[in-house]
Formats: sequence, structure tokens, C-alpha cells
Amino acid sequence: MAARLEENDGVSKETYEPDDHILPQSWSTPVQQQEYQGRINLTQAPDLSSLSEAPPYCGYSFTDGPWKHALVALGIDPRQGPEYRIYKTYNFPYNYDPIIADPSFTSSLTVDISFPREVRTNHGNDSHIFDGYLLFNDDNVWQYCDISDDQLRRIWSTTTIRHSFCPRNGFFYNGKTAKLWEIMTDKVLTIRDGEEPAVDDYECLLDIPDDYKAGSRGRERKRYDRGFGQNYTRKQAFMRSLILKKAQSL
Repeated sequence: MAARLEENDGVSKETYEPDDHILPQSWSTPVQQQEYQGRINLTQAPDLSSLSEAPPYCGYSFTDGPWKHALVALGIDPRQGPEYRIYKTYNFPYNYDPIIADPSFTSSLTVDISFPREVRTNHGNDSHIFDGYLLFNDDNVWQYCDISDDQLRRIWSTTTIRHSFCPRNGFFYNGKTAKLWEIMTDKVLTIRDGEEPAVDDYECLLDIPDDYKAGSRGRERKRYDRGFGQNYTRKQAFMRSLILKKAQSL
């Protein structure tokens, strides 16, 4: 169950729809509100067979946008103030589809494939935290406040923010969002593949402006954090292009 908060003359109302539905910018009708309230009886403890049934009793979630899939307490609208920017979410699409061998190829060798740096089970209360070293695959959504990796934290914790809400980036600028998404995606993939992310691969990319504006004809030749005669490595150049392309699309 998900909800959208909409305002009219200063009064907030909630529209509830199934979570897999992209909600329109409209209000629920009185009939829909009455039907929803009929399904939820707050005067007695609910008989819940699954934790997934509990969120509508204490909060709501957005099906799209900066706080997608985050559980928001009833009465709170994160779009109303920049102090809620740290609860913005990052969604990573895990893909562990097996590689199917060609039927014409046969081999007597058996190879065990593992991801040594990946933690596959929930350990304590830390599975929601991304520290840049271990990867828990029990979920694919992180809130910015739970990203403790030093480089990524330096991106989202700066005070260079928008003072008005943006439907795509919340209270962050396009460059900041692009840097965090692309760098974190690369780190997640690196850890998933059993390697350790190299700090030097990303450090120079942090100097890309938070509020990025493309150069003439959309081309950007500036070498951020590179002195005269210094060049990017192939990976740095590739990551830089991904970030600039993402920033231009936001």
C-alpha cells in the first residue's frame, strides 16, 4: 500500500493505491477514503500474518520520486523541507541471473563461483548500511543517511542544496545526485564481483559541481581535480562520462 500527499488550500490529503501503481497527481475520492478506512481498524491491534502488512498502520510510501519505497510516518511530508533530504533513497537493481552455457558445449570441470566480499544473509542490524566494503543482498534500497562509505557520505552530507523541492532530485542538485548514484553503483558492482573498490578511482570525480551545467553544445572538456599535464585513467574517464551524462538527464 502506498500513498501520495497532496495539498489544497493548506490541507493535506492522502491517496492510497497498490505499491506497484504509479500514482496520478490527484486526490482520492470520499468513497475511496471511506473504503480504505473500512479496511483499517485502528481501534484494535491488527492480526498481521506478514510484516509487509504492517506499514499502512504507521506510515505510507511513495511509488516514485526521491523517497521511493521509504516508509514515511503518517503526518510527515518529506517534500516540505530540506531537512528530510537525508532520507532520500537509492535503488540498485540487483541482477543475479545465471549464465546459461551453450548446449553444444560440455565440460567435466565444475567451478564454484562465489562473491567473497558479499554477505548473503542478514547479520544483526547492519544490513541496511552500505559501508563500501560489505554488501548485503537482502534488499536493494538504501537511504542516504545509511550510506556510511566515506566518499559517498561526503557527497550527500554537504550543505550545497536546493531550497525548493525538485520532483526528480528532492533537495539535491543534479550533479550531486549523479555522482552518488554512479559512484555507488560502480562500488556495488565491484564488491559484488569479489573485488574492493579503489578510492583513487573515484576521488577526482567528487570535484564535479553539485549544480552541474553542461558546457557549449552539451560537451564538457574540463578535467576536474586534474592539474596541467594530468590525465584521467580509463576508468576515471569512463566514470566521469557516466556522471556528466546522468547529471544532464536530471
